[in-house]
Amino acid sequence: MNQELEFEEKIIRASSKLASDLRFIQDRKQLALAKLKDLKFPNKKEEDWKYFKFSDILDFEDSASEALSETEIASLINKYVYEETSSQLIVTVDGNYRKDLSNFNSEIIVVANFNRADELDSELKSITEDLFASGLEQESSYFKTVNTVLMDNGFLLKIKANSHSDKAVQVLHISTKNNFNQIRSLIHAGKNSSANLIVNYIGVGRYLTNAVIETKLEAGAQLKLNKIQNDSHQATSLYQLNASLMRDSDFEFNSFSFGALSSRDDINIDLREEAASAQVNGLYVVNQDRKSHHKVCINHLAAHTESQQLFKGLLQDQARAEFNGLIDVARDAQKINAEQLNNNLLLSKHAHIDSRPQLNILADDVKCAHGSTVGMLDPEELFYLQSRGLTEAEAKAILTYSFCQEIINKIDIESGRNYASNLAFSSLGSSDNKVLASLAGNTKFKHSRYD
Repeated sequence: MNQELEFEEKIIRASSKLASDLRFIQDRKQLALAKLKDLKFPNKKEEDWKYFKFSDILDFEDSASEALSETEIASLINKYVYEETSSQLIVTVDGNYRKDLSNFNSEIIVVANFNRADELDSELKSITEDLFASGLEQESSYFKTVNTVLMDNGFLLKIKANSHSDKAVQVLHISTKNNFNQIRSLIHAGKNSSANLIVNYIGVGRYLTNAVIETKLEAGAQLKLNKIQNDSHQATSLYQLNASLMRDSDFEFNSFSFGALSSRDDINIDLREEAASAQVNGLYVVNQDRKSHHKVCINHLAAHTESQQLFKGLLQDQARAEFNGLIDVARDAQKINAEQLNNNLLLSKHAHIDSRPQLNILADDVKCAHGSTVGMLDPEELFYLQSRGLTEAEAKAILTYSFCQEIINKIDIESGRNYASNLAFSSLGSSDNKVLASLAGNTKFKHSRYD
């Protein structure tokens, strides 16, 4: 039996132990299991997966290693929670929503385990039924389907209509053992609501994470979602975001990929009704022989919609990265405005990026643009800074800092910005680290990585 079939057999065996007391969830889990045979495990002949190293997934073996103790988990939470979000904290451990470890009390945001009938009133149940694995019959993502089959526990976050959340909400996903972890989150922004979320992924040791977020913004809703991935450098991380935007809604998503041996982000955003807008940004920093993959698809399904994409990559040593971006404009989606840009900075001649910005336009009255750049630090800029008294290391540090900071500054809370700056620059050589730490103000941040 080949590895792909063995992987599927493991999924089937694991699914037999899982059940839900909600009928529609159980039905969708069974349908997803049936669909796996039709979807098949992806391979390098598929354009979206041609650069991915599948052994990072197929060679992974669950082990009987013990998870961290509750005391050790509490210590991790204390280490990674931001001061500004300590009173609005949601925690999951190995994919399971832990209400007992969370610290959350809000009159306008509701959090519940969506796979437990006793935690859902009629409205929450209706939202869950609308969001969870919707459109499963047409689902084409293999790993999202696997998540639907194996998901046992997850949370629904509902932002009440006509409400505004002044404080940012932090979601902390912790992986603690050598497992294939399924993380599932549902986010529903009610009409004319607004909220700011910052989601962190961390872990200890070797593990495989498969995370799926499904979100919907109702008419007039505004949602900002910052995702900071700092998984263990022994881990493999799969992440998929699916967002549906209704009339006049505005969605900002900022993705930061700093950890994991191998990571892949699949970002799919549907602008379904007029005047919806999306801003999608990303920063990926990889060194040694680590790999980072981003697939971004913005679907303009209605007229008078807008989207902007800006992704930046910082690569060192033998690192590899991939950016595969698509702006897809439907036939009736006239008067749309869309931009896409991918910039990459190589700090080593051995680093490599595959960048493929793409347009698929079926409408004839649109404004679309895309572009990509790949290069090393400009020698003239380095010379200019050195001529002003800086060392070569300091000059490199300043230029690298400037390249990354445009994306990092999109994080609203100071602790989050310092944390992201810290992670972005800790991969560089030790002589550069001290300079970058000083520039970013990381010495003020309690989670310093410069020991």
